[in-house]
Amino acid sequence: MKHRSWLLLAANLFFLYSVNAKISFAFITIALINYFLTIKSLTGRKHWYQCLILINVLFLAAFKYILPAMPDGSLLYYVLPVGISLFVFQQISFVVDRNSQEELQNISCKDFLIYTFFFIPFSTGPLTRIEQLYKNKEEQLYFNSQNFIEGCILFYSGVFKKFVIADNISFLTGTMFNPKISGIQTGLLIPFLLSKYEIFANFSGFTDMALGMGLILGFKLPQNFNRPFATTSIVEFWKRWHMSLSLWIRDYVFYPLSVSKFGRLGAYAILTVTFLIFAAWHDIKLTYLSYGLIQVILIFLAHKFSKSFKAFNQSINSAILKKIVLLIDWIIFYSITLSIPGILFRSTSLGQFTKIMSMVSQSTFKGTLSFVMSTGNSLLYVAAGILLYEIFDYKLGIQNFTNFFQKRSYVQKIIIFYLLIILVLVFYSDQNNTGFVYSIF
Repeated sequence: MKHRSWLLLAANLFFLYSVNAKISFAFITIALINYFLTIKSLTGRKHWYQCLILINVLFLAAFKYILPAMPDGSLLYYVLPVGISLFVFQQISFVVDRNSQEELQNISCKDFLIYTFFFIPFSTGPLTRIEQLYKNKEEQLYFNSQNFIEGCILFYSGVFKKFVIADNISFLTGTMFNPKISGIQTGLLIPFLLSKYEIFANFSGFTDMALGMGLILGFKLPQNFNRPFATTSIVEFWKRWHMSLSLWIRDYVFYPLSVSKFGRLGAYAILTVTFLIFAAWHDIKLTYLSYGLIQVILIFLAHKFSKSFKAFNQSINSAILKKIVLLIDWIIFYSITLSIPGILFRSTSLGQFTKIMSMVSQSTFKGTLSFVMSTGNSLLYVAAGILLYEIFDYKLGIQNFTNFFQKRSYVQKIIIFYLLIILVLVFYSDQNNTGFVYSIF
């Protein structure tokens, strides 16, 4: 156990080299610059701190926007290495936090490099901060059966969401985003409604696998999703969806702008700048920028009308009627507030988005029924998968299931293990095995 950290560092660097051998040198160079120049900034030389932020931003901009725009050539080999955005954001958080948190000022270069290139969340997230990775550093040296079992269950949860739910949904939604789609499609209502859940199942599935693997090795990575569809508030949704990025944007963009000389512009102006930066992180495209602006508008409308809706809901005396109103509110929230911007986010252009929404608006009962009949078992698998997962997540959860599993006898544990494996094999989709939906970022 004495040399565990060195072995982990070696594994991390090997992973980086295997992903992209040529670009690994640039990653390591930037990391070392950040580590050693933050020492300079700690001596009171604030310009070092500002230069480091600029270096990281330029490094990200070069690979996301400048090199891809160049003509075909050898340089394209370096374009958009896996994990580039997450790598840069974590470097910026380290630079900022090391200047503001005394306990990080003596962190070793070895621990910093393990944090930077920790291979488990490197390409899928979550976006971690160095104090989160080393919160229980002493415990990481010893095997913990509770963490191991919980990690395995978390990993299984990710496998189920990715290969049972997301891949089956992808088979159903694939036609909708096909750029060659033509004619009037009258059966796109179901793919439209499933599209947002596909992103969730794919993204959170990979995240759960990363969290599970981390926990098995003794690292408790931050939660990235917290039942985001169990709300009818867009503000609350962003507190539950891609939480590590949302918190990063809040702490390193929104709060600094709020207390700066630009703070007088007003909260919504700052919020607009924040969401535009969030959109640009994905790419500088009209679809993403429009998506960011729509989120600001939705948050503004939510603040404007939330009190009125709350007063209306409190005025309803019937408990049954109140539940009906909440259900209608959730249906509207999911289908309009989440799903329509979700289609915009996934569209390759505003023209494609307009075309898809036009066809969705022309969906008919006959067309929807025809779509259902043509999907084979995929739609059934999707419905069963979502139902099983949501019941599990709402009624039990990872922690409770871990406690339940640990209390079972050895034979019962084996039976549960094989039942879980069979469940995935039964519903597994081999029709459209997709990769990580956020890998392009």
